[in-house]
Amino acid sequence: MVKTTLKEVSKLAGVSIATASRVLNQQSNNVKASTREKVLLASEKLGFKLDRAARRLRTGETFVIAYILNRRDPAFQFVSELLLGITDRALLDDYHVVIVPEAEISPIGSVEYLSKSNDCDGVILTHTKLDDPRVRWLQEQNLPFITHGHTRCNIEHDAVDYDHLHFLQLCFAELNANCENVALICPPTELTFSTLMNEAFHTVLSEFPNINGSIITGINAESKVEEIGVWAKREAHKYDAVISYTDAIVNALVAAILPDTSTQIMTRVFGRSRSHIPESVFLLHQDLYQDGWALADTLICQFKGKPKSNYISTPKRSGEIKI
Repeated sequence: MVKTTLKEVSKLAGVSIATASRVLNQQSNNVKASTREKVLLASEKLGFKLDRAARRLRTGETFVIAYILNRRDPAFQFVSELLLGITDRALLDDYHVVIVPEAEISPIGSVEYLSKSNDCDGVILTHTKLDDPRVRWLQEQNLPFITHGHTRCNIEHDAVDYDHLHFLQLCFAELNANCENVALICPPTELTFSTLMNEAFHTVLSEFPNINGSIITGINAESKVEEIGVWAKREAHKYDAVISYTDAIVNALVAAILPDTSTQIMTRVFGRSRSHIPESVFLLHQDLYQDGWALADTLICQFKGKPKSNYISTPKRSGEIKI
């Protein structure tokens, strides 16, 4: 089958080859909307496909975004919904997304490889740390990147984050009137996420002088079901409410706590579905699809030299989120 050429597209659209090229390579800011529409219609009619290899040789751009996959992440739903949002947004600008497992040997192994290989135009990082060496490396190498979660590296960079304070405020608003003791199960302490949750928890506690708060760091999403069960049977009865940063451990908590206990369980759900969570649990969603969309959108705006404000994901009740 003979490939359609850019010259044929430009001829059918009645424009120059240069104009057709600018439109099809998403560089058409100075092209009239009517002209752009003619080029796109001609391209679709002729079945024209851009030669990605040729474009890379010409522009130096790969039109590839690399997502660094955390090897220890136990929540498949977290990764899948985030990636759906990233890829759906990336495709609008003809970007492809590749998944690069995080290197176990070196904390910067994966980003160092990507920087030296020139295999992508930008990087998306998750599971960020307070002083994240990956962020420092990417900044030094001048490779565009964005993080899912802020850092405290004293380096200005784009990030998409969650409103931890609002999440906890909504949880506290649902506490029973006689609540006196609340426990917060926090993420692994090396993550920025843990520090931000801890700070937000103490901020909210200051508004409730009659409630005692405890930070639980002995169990998290990486704990075994048995470990969560042991903690719940031994410790949960001490609290009127237990708030978990993740839904990944909630079912183990519910199963381990005796049926006659009055302990409230609250959690954040990573994603849009609550079908896997018992009705007795109060939950708030984090829309990871929208987070993924915002990550890709902000990164692509970097590529185009159009800075965009950082996106803060807000907690949503089940009735407020599209499934």
